[in-house]
Amino acid sequence: MGDLEGTQLLEYFILLGKPSNSFFDRFPKLNVEIIKGLKEINEIVPYDIKKLFDPNKYYKKREIELAADLFKKLVCIDANERITAEEALKHEFFSV
Repeated sequence: MGDLEGTQLLEYFILLGKPSNSFFDRFPKLNVEIIKGLKEINEIVPYDIKKLFDPNKYYKKREIELAADLFKKLVCIDANERITAEEALKHEFFSV
């Protein structure tokens, strides 16, 4: 894993939040120095997905909150924590 992959992972963390340190332990072939550096980053605050929606135009506040929650669960970087398509269809977003 080179600098490019480390940069890409950092970009994912900025958007989605940093996964638990145990996430990294599942990939023993990754560059040890890059993984060590990513594990030590504590200041990452994930991007607020709700900012993508304009509540003054088309969307209600509750719809925005539910859409953001569903999106985060669908694109979670850790596949073990990501929801399935079946779970997604049962999400409250589809009942508002």
